Amino acid sequence: MTRPRPRRNSRPGGAATGYLGPDGRLWQVPAYPRPVVVLDTDVVTIDGRRYPVRPGQEPRDAANPVLVELALRLRGEAGAIHADVRTTGSEQSWPVVVTGTGDVFDATPTSSGSGTRRNGRLLLAGGGVLVAVLGLATAVVVVVSTSSAPAATVAVVAGPAPTGTPVPYPQLPPPGFSQTAAWSAPIDPGTTPVITTTGQIVTVSPPGAGERTLDVRDPATGITAWSAVLPRGAGTGSEGVRLSQVEGHESVVATTSTDLTWWPTDGEDHTPRTVALPVGAVVSFAGSTPLVTWPAQHAGILTDSTPTTGAALTDLAVPAGAVAVGATAGTVIAVNSVGQLWRLTPATAQFPPAPVATAALVPGASALESVAAYTAPTPAGATPELLVLTWFTPDPAVRVVSLLDATTGAPVGAPVTVARSDLTGGWQTSEHNTLGTLGRVLLDTTVPALRTLPAGWATTAISDTQVHGSAASTPMVLTPAGVATPTGSGVIPLGVIPTVVIPGAIAAGLAVVTATAGTLTTLYGLPTSTTPAGPTPSVPVPAPPALRPTNPVPSPAPAPTSGAAS
Repeated sequence: MTRPRPRRNSRPGGAATGYLGPDGRLWQVPAYPRPVVVLDTDVVTIDGRRYPVRPGQEPRDAANPVLVELALRLRGEAGAIHADVRTTGSEQSWPVVVTGTGDVFDATPTSSGSGTRRNGRLLLAGGGVLVAVLGLATAVVVVVSTSSAPAATVAVVAGPAPTGTPVPYPQLPPPGFSQTAAWSAPIDPGTTPVITTTGQIVTVSPPGAGERTLDVRDPATGITAWSAVLPRGAGTGSEGVRLSQVEGHESVVATTSTDLTWWPTDGEDHTPRTVALPVGAVVSFAGSTPLVTWPAQHAGILTDSTPTTGAALTDLAVPAGAVAVGATAGTVIAVNSVGQLWRLTPATAQFPPAPVATAALVPGASALESVAAYTAPTPAGATPELLVLTWFTPDPAVRVVSLLDATTGAPVGAPVTVARSDLTGGWQTSEHNTLGTLGRVLLDTTVPALRTLPAGWATTAISDTQVHGSAASTPMVLTPAGVATPTGSGVIPLGVIPTVVIPGAIAAGLAVVTATAGTLTTLYGLPTSTTPAGPTPSVPVPAPPALRPTNPVPSPAPAPTSGAAS
């Protein structure tokens, strides 16, 4: 989804003001951007984003290099920006100026700078308090940790706690799950919680609770295992927060108009990593790792282990006429409208290699229509990377859908034949890209195989374990094997965790659901019901009869399209 990418803190107004630096140089500084910095002994915060201060380190020594990097990116070596600095608990702030050449000094117009230099950097003094400055980590390649800095963990931020006791769920539960929730917790109504591969539930704190936080909860109790402050503008809208993988670590990813931030969910180190997004960038989660694309045939993949710079965005050139559709394990996958497939790596950087393969015509097809989707489940390598292809047939009303291995270019499994009208609705995928639907076609990547769904099918929600939707106005839930079960009026769960040990009992499964009352949205964990349920009919979905061409004389196939959807 293409979104505009305005610069952070950019706003109209405010003529430039002249400030004399310590060396007597006159700097013309515009009123904005003007980040707000709050200082504490162990953390510095800017516009809601927190940065840890290492033991024994002064906040200014952690802050100044980052702020200089920001000024250099936004204004260049000949420019400077403002920052408003204050200490925790104080309402009094001091304006400072930071230049692209590395100077930071008090913002006293037309007078000599009042800062003093130490170790080649300027320190700020104001109101009798020594203050440090922190800038936005938004350089083209951003340093979020260095080899000399020990790994820091994100401090747990106090937020709304779960009830701690079982509570009734105020709606009809999904079939097979209890009316009594094991726990509940308030969440942000504007975002969708996601479930990690280990069963932890990632939510965003509700509005009005102070700084917006990312909360990672234990599925058995709903209690927050760890939290992190969200950058301003992150985790909102239809994208919210997403799960992906960066260099082998499952991570929660959030984007703003200018930055991409992620937190590893495994291990003990949940320190945020941040990279700047180029102007016009779009982020895709079709692969097992985030893909960043921007104009002029550029694609980027994230790295988290560069020895000297930490997190970074590696820029790769996409072949002319091709589109980058996904990324996994340090590789960008690109295709064009005739089915040529490229695998781009940092080793090929600005010189794309020859195509790996070209999609071969499948039985019953006359020409390639488009690459409808790319998917690579998380964790990487669990199942093949796949392209979903749609093909023209001699009948203009009929299409063939097939799979292509994005590693080798070989066809995968048997294609399916459906009516053209059955492919509406776009590509929808589960949180780890395990299941996906393209209209009436279901992809199970664990087999992998394509299946057709009931006539008139429309997907409403999809998770790694089930697909919810309706056919002929009947709400249904589908297993990955394509078995449909009517659901009645039960609520659609965000996901089902197969096995969760709840205090005092062992639950075979836990459904994660929400309910909204007024402006309050609450998350619930519903264990498997202990009350035997009545028989619920299951409807196996047979393969549809083959659709024969209605025109005995093959008509010319339309020209292949040029787009590829991620």
